[in-house]
Amino acid sequence: MPPMMKIPPESIARREFGNLGLVEEMWSWIWLEQFWRDVVYRVRGMRRSPGFTAVAVIAGCHRRILIGNSLKRSASPFRQWRPARP
Repeated sequence: MPPMMKIPPESIARREFGNLGLVEEMWSWIWLEQFWRDVVYRVRGMRRSPGFTAVAVIAGCHRRILIGNSLKRSASPFRQWRPARP
């Protein structure tokens, strides 16, 4: 019989937890850092082309106003609902 080799606890932990890089990525603030980088990138792009930004904002606001008005004017199915009588 071969002698029993003692496995270091660090090796056991690495096998149990898997890839340490993935574990750190899952349980860290990397997603927040990436989101912040995306926001900075978008703001920089909007500063470089203020005309396009203005048109996009106005068009988006106009679209929301139109959708809101159409929702107010349409008949809601919930207004016609009445509870059943026992």
